[in-house]
Amino acid sequence: MRHALGVNTWVWTSPLTDTALAELAPRIAGWGFDVVELPVENPGDWDPGRAASLLADLGLAASVVLVMGEGRELVAADATTVLSTQDYLRHVVDVAEVVGAPAISGPAYASVGRTWRMSDEERKIRCAELRDGLIPVAEHAAAAGVRIGVEPLNRYETSLINTVDQALDALDGLPDTVGIALDIYHMNIEETDVAAAVRRAGPRLAHVQVCANDRGAPGADHLDWQGFLAALDDTGYRGPLVIESFTAENATIATAASVWRPLARTQDAIATDGLAFLKKVMP
Repeated sequence: MRHALGVNTWVWTSPLTDTALAELAPRIAGWGFDVVELPVENPGDWDPGRAASLLADLGLAASVVLVMGEGRELVAADATTVLSTQDYLRHVVDVAEVVGAPAISGPAYASVGRTWRMSDEERKIRCAELRDGLIPVAEHAAAAGVRIGVEPLNRYETSLINTVDQALDALDGLPDTVGIALDIYHMNIEETDVAAAVRRAGPRLAHVQVCANDRGAPGADHLDWQGFLAALDDTGYRGPLVIESFTAENATIATAASVWRPLARTQDAIATDGLAFLKKVMP
């Protein structure tokens, strides 16, 4: 298999807890996944040491995603907010180190859903603020052997970084330990040529999340998976492909992700159908 295959626990629950992970992880391993993706919504929701032991016993690796909720900002924010956000991001790095995840990934620049119009000059200012804000986090991550994957989001969830090119521009000058995390859902909305955008990410590529174009199971969609996978090969990316979707049954996460209907016949099917499809197209 060209890539390990994983699934995010958001498919079933939010926020993640020790109890939920203890129930989900054996099922995820039993289906044949290699990786379970662990969101850190708030420090203390789940115990990293306990998670590391559980996953090791099941033969699962971990990936970790950061969550930029309200009040987490590295740009266009007061100094106190920036400092608290940096503290949160350093905590996520520490969690990743404990569970053995190679990267933390997510929109590490502004809270999801925060949008505003920017002139070209303001965008330059905000990108400079982002670089300054990420430097101490990147230093902490480098010491822990963890990369930071900065994720472009679609236009409805942020106005700062929507595309690979914007991410490359925003991260210019930062060390390679600060990379780009790609989510095919957002790319399907924002990129005119998904495969070409993947190739432009090149060695900056730190993590990849996949799903159908409507957030359902990979394969139940109109996406060019062979082109996408070929582009990943061209970048040299050898990390996992992780299915990220969400449950409509949790009011908070359904609202945040705009999931207003079931995306498959069951939540389990998002994982299992997606896994079967990815194995089929990626022999």
